[in-house]
Amino acid sequence: MKSKSVLFFFLYLFTLFIDGIHISNKSYINEKNILIHENNTLKKNRGNIYKNNNRGNYLPNEKRGISRKRSNLLYLGNYPKLKRKKTNFNRNINILYAENYQINLTEKPVIDDVPRNVKGRLNEWINEFDENNTLGFFPILLEEMSNEPSPLQIGFEDYMQFNGENVEEIFKSMTREVSINGEKKKIFGMCFFNHKTGVLAPLAIYAEIKDVTKVGNNLAVKGLVRGRIIIDEIISQEPCILGKISPIEDKKGLIDGEESLKVIDEIIRIHSQCTTMESQLMEQLDQSFASMNIKLRNDLKESIDSKLEKFQIDPSDIEQRQAFIQIVSFAAFDFHLMIVDRYDALMLQNSEDRLRFVRDKIRQKQKQLAIIKNTPKEKLQEILEQVQNLKNQNLPPVNFPKT
Repeated sequence: MKSKSVLFFFLYLFTLFIDGIHISNKSYINEKNILIHENNTLKKNRGNIYKNNNRGNYLPNEKRGISRKRSNLLYLGNYPKLKRKKTNFNRNINILYAENYQINLTEKPVIDDVPRNVKGRLNEWINEFDENNTLGFFPILLEEMSNEPSPLQIGFEDYMQFNGENVEEIFKSMTREVSINGEKKKIFGMCFFNHKTGVLAPLAIYAEIKDVTKVGNNLAVKGLVRGRIIIDEIISQEPCILGKISPIEDKKGLIDGEESLKVIDEIIRIHSQCTTMESQLMEQLDQSFASMNIKLRNDLKESIDSKLEKFQIDPSDIEQRQAFIQIVSFAAFDFHLMIVDRYDALMLQNSEDRLRFVRDKIRQKQKQLAIIKNTPKEKLQEILEQVQNLKNQNLPPVNFPKT
């Protein structure tokens, strides 16, 4: 039986998508010692990030083990109710203030100790981390409902804009020089948190700096996400968040490489089918501009090829098959896995389990899209109007009765 809650849920996402594609990039002036991270995919009036009862200890819904200084507030987001005085900013950007964040060690995930420097696998833990296990972080707020490409994804590469007085000096304090594939590279960390509870997620990532362009108080940084890390402790917050880190990597080897190749073929097929169905649904709802933008998304095969080249992986080399499978899993996040699912996928340490997890999530979306696509247009328009009204009231589409 069709579920009205399923229709509400997906049409709510589509209204966010339709609104979001019209947002343009701008630069803003703000008070000193404030960094602004402007993300191209931010949408208006969004909330309820990481509000999911199935996140276990990683993305909790309660304040746990965190020291908060109300006079020295840190938040990222576009929430007017959190605006502070003497601050000039637009609500479609992320504002960073300094605050003490501390992870409750009892809430840390259990990470399996796996071999280092494994041939044919993505080796995310850098040798220099053993000598000095500290890294500077920029905190990122990610929307629970977002399915756009984001830093919570190995292989993600894009420009991020930081604005503010002393922006270059503050950003430099986050960076560190390490050796990647025998070459000296500069990296910086990005961490993720729940803006409502202030809980910092233990899982974080680090990115290789590919390009930095400064114009006035604006700093455009192009970063390539290279790997995952676990934050064990926050040791300082000025001039940036500095944390102690530990490794998280996939276990060595595969159980059934041939079966994984079949799963990859299915992922590529259903990923494309979901994109086509979304585009057709937008046409069905007379949203031709949104439909066009969906059609213009990067093809998954092209995304995989691009990431394989960046990480110097040869998919035809059987010794590199595990790394190939890892890259496919991460690339398939785009557009069809939500942030909370990506977090869960990144916490997995079995490459084949992650591949199947991604496949199952895309399968689930394919089935849900089929339900919506087969719903009469008049019914969709009616529900779309109700969803739009709810969104305008800043209310989440939850607890709708089933039909």
